[in-house]
Amino acid sequence: MQKYNKTYSEHYARLTLIESYDPKMHALIVTDKPDLQSEALGCGIEVTQALSETEGRCNFDIINRFKERGYGYEDIRKEVIRRSSKAGDHSFEETEERKMFDPATTFNLIQERIADKLEKLNKHYRIFPMNGLYVFAETPLVRAFDIRLITTFIEAAEREFPVIFDLYFINCIDMLYVYQTHQRTLRPIEIPTHKLKEFREEAVRLSSEE
Repeated sequence: MQKYNKTYSEHYARLTLIESYDPKMHALIVTDKPDLQSEALGCGIEVTQALSETEGRCNFDIINRFKERGYGYEDIRKEVIRRSSKAGDHSFEETEERKMFDPATTFNLIQERIADKLEKLNKHYRIFPMNGLYVFAETPLVRAFDIRLITTFIEAAEREFPVIFDLYFINCIDMLYVYQTHQRTLRPIEIPTHKLKEFREEAVRLSSEE
């Protein structure tokens, strides 16, 4: 069963960075403004969710219902696309599944979070030599082509701020997309199913100790 709260998300983000991105991220500690910091690495990473906590819990419930019926994440993607594109099927369009897995909704929410966090980076957060933003997209539907639309938004939005994020991490459950701002490069990292379970269990344990 997946969980959803701020502390859990911060620990989960840290674990994925260590295991899937760079082992050096083990030096990060969970704190605030930004959420993950390391003096040794000269690094600060803010963690945010595309959805509100209520929406996130609803989305996780939907995903878990699919998982309990034996669906893998690729199966979920195919099923949602099949239902949403089915001619004359208006019932699905009004359900929470359609709302939560709609890429347009996800794009808008991610863009809102990025704009908000850019403003806070320039006003409220401690600035490090390397500043990052980790965004939970909360959907398995978003893929590399879709992420490119988000990076285009990032490039435009950052022109309005003197301080920008050097790295963006966009978590799409079984995929972690790493966007390097200055190099304009996008790196997709697949997260194996067994690792997702390990991350969840360890994040639950760590967040329960606080």
